[in-house]
Amino acid sequence: MKNYYKPGDWNALCDRCGFKFKASELIEDWQGLRVCREDFETRHPMDFLKVYPDKVYVPWTRPDYTPGVSVSSSSTGGTALATSALASRRLGL
Repeated sequence: MKNYYKPGDWNALCDRCGFKFKASELIEDWQGLRVCREDFETRHPMDFLKVYPDKVYVPWTRPDYTPGVSVSSSSTGGTALATSALASRRLGL
């Protein structure tokens, strides 16, 4: 307990542990809390990293294509699958 008199100082509570200290003994941490030396934590270095997004580009692409198979949609919202004889043998249809 810090109940002694010190000119120009006053009693204050630590924002983390709640114990009583003289105001001159409390330190402001990076979150703006007034804490005692025992509860003081420095900010983690990973908070200061600037992360850049990866720029992964594919140099060229092809459409997804299966020879002899075409998919078409009808006006009723259904889809139809048309296959040729060669494609049905390859796909196992």
